[in-house]
Amino acid sequence: PRAAPDAGARRRGGRLDGFGMIAELQRYFARGRVLGRDVASGDTFLVRGGLPGERVVVAMERVGRRREARVVEVLEPAPARVRSACAVFPRCRGCDLLHAARDEELRYKQLVLQEVLERHAGVVVAPPPVLHGQRGDHRLRTRLVFGTADGVGELAVEGGAEGRGTSCGALGMRAADGSVVSLRDCPANHPRLRAAVATLEPVIASLAAVSPAAASPATDASPATDAAPATDAAPDAAGRRLDPGDLVVELALGVDGLALVFEHRDDLETAAAFARALRDVPVVAATFAAIGSRQAGGPTTLHVGRWPRQHPVGAVELQEAVDAWTQPNPSVIDQAFTALLDGLDVSGQVVLDLTCGTGALALRAATTARHVIAADVNWSAVQSTRASADRLALANVETRGGKATAVLQRLVREGTAVDRVIINPMREPLGADAMELLCRLPATRLAYLAPAPQAAARDLARLLGEGWAWRSCHGVDLHPGTGHVMLLAILERDLAVR
Repeated sequence: PRAAPDAGARRRGGRLDGFGMIAELQRYFARGRVLGRDVASGDTFLVRGGLPGERVVVAMERVGRRREARVVEVLEPAPARVRSACAVFPRCRGCDLLHAARDEELRYKQLVLQEVLERHAGVVVAPPPVLHGQRGDHRLRTRLVFGTADGVGELAVEGGAEGRGTSCGALGMRAADGSVVSLRDCPANHPRLRAAVATLEPVIASLAAVSPAAASPATDASPATDAAPATDAAPDAAGRRLDPGDLVVELALGVDGLALVFEHRDDLETAAAFARALRDVPVVAATFAAIGSRQAGGPTTLHVGRWPRQHPVGAVELQEAVDAWTQPNPSVIDQAFTALLDGLDVSGQVVLDLTCGTGALALRAATTARHVIAADVNWSAVQSTRASADRLALANVETRGGKATAVLQRLVREGTAVDRVIINPMREPLGADAMELLCRLPATRLAYLAPAPQAAARDLARLLGEGWAWRSCHGVDLHPGTGHVMLLAILERDLAVR
């Protein structure tokens, strides 16, 4: 909290002692930022926490390798500014636009997509409609770090046998100063996720304060009766104090339970020790259907219990899988899948899903398509798609593994008659080689669902240069309150005029 400066302390333009610069905010930029101009020097910079048309006081700060300004006081607010319902906004950096009314947030996302398409794909379109849902209680999956808290959400933890004194631990997201903001009351998370974080935070903090030299290994004996386990529950295998500095906790809410995964950047054994200890905490065992441990980007190495069933997208229920991608906002992605399949008109067609993941979109297409080829570079995802197709008795689904270019080369070589193509990659474009191979297929309609519109625009520009034409597009607001927006683009071509 900071006291507002006296009115007499302000100067018309120029700097404000102790409060940084006075800036006028001009237009929206990427990641929920606004382009600001220092009224004294005329210098421009990106501002976090502002809205176009406002006059604000800003302070400069470093975010990673870049510098940007943040609003510390609003002198002349925009009509669309609202008071955030989140107690830790804007200190928590998970959301960017909670200070904007919902309609204004959606308008921002329309303008961002319009500019990205014009600048990077050479397509001039009206601001596209944005598929969206509610803002609040919408997230069914969250990924949090554990670390030292400072300010909001502090949790005192005794230092343990070595007399380290008192520290503060929180499960949440990192602030600009490196501390962790507790998200046990995050309004974006589903209430069950909030309850889970509130349970886990003190348990992990207690385990992190253990001195393993005085501890004994975890066993399957009868656990304690309250939420905080005995502090000798989770020593690591090497007898070191459990260091949660690089600990990541991922929670995913399924239809019939919660999944919990631990990751540690350098020490898999530490993550496993936390998971083993939490398995014996009654309140956790009663809440979570599964507990796992894995290295970042690596395979799951510890799995306890049954993984909860994913929320279905439409009428398709996917195969249970420990490492399956779970949608954070199923209601909105369901809207996106419906718009995509309607735009493609897959009924009776041969469909290629080039980046199928665990099959949510490919299997839904298979309910009306004549044949579906589901491919992905992740073999475990392909296996999950195969298992789901078999369980649903979808005999028209064919699965293939491999990079997009390798899959396309084989299809071209085999002369496969593909009518429709679906591309839903991660955050990188598929690239020029993949787009050139794709154009050799006889497909006449293509859907590109992109979590990173700027990257996708490079692929779309290549397709448009090879005879494809723009048909329609939507934005997809998968993460309300943030500056993120997905792009859904539908392209088509007439093979007779190739």
